[in-house]
Amino acid sequence: MKTRLLAFAALSALIAGAAHAQAADPNFKPPRTSWGAPELSGVWTNSSLTTLQRPANAATVVITEDQHAKVLARNQYAMMAKDEAGPSKVDKESSDKLLADKNSNRGYNHFWIDAGNDYARVGNDIRTAWITSPSDGMIPYIPGKQPRQTITYDGPEGRPNGERCLTWSNIGPVLRNGMYNNNFQ
Repeated sequence: MKTRLLAFAALSALIAGAAHAQAADPNFKPPRTSWGAPELSGVWTNSSLTTLQRPANAATVVITEDQHAKVLARNQYAMMAKDEAGPSKVDKESSDKLLADKNSNRGYNHFWIDAGNDYARVGNDIRTAWITSPSDGMIPYIPGKQPRQTITYDGPEGRPNGERCLTWSNIGPVLRNGMYNNNFQ
């Protein structure tokens, strides 16, 4: 009993010391602009393998560390990165073979894609979807309630903004992550 009490006291002192070392500087003031707003300049990214809805290869929205390795191994972007790792063959025979297969999907190899390299971690949770309610991580569409597309494509005004290169699918509001163009400044 005495040994346990002594061990508990030592552990408590160690934890208290570590907590004290983590304390924020009381004199720290977050940077602000000349007009007093928070300073948010810089470049940041929202690239992540986490998607809006739960992918088919994940059973739940929140996954364990063991499930994480399995889901990550089956992710299409992770598989592409693994497949394309290493130096490219640049000899004539390899180039001719590459172009002869008529694969139209070769326009975006891993060099051009920045889908992230891991799933989002929120607190201690690893998330496979940004949608967390309902718990299945899927948008709860109501059958028959989605608006019909009634626009004709007679001119450029009726065409979607993405087709007209005015916006991209992950441009906000709600700045979602996507296959690329995840950097903001």
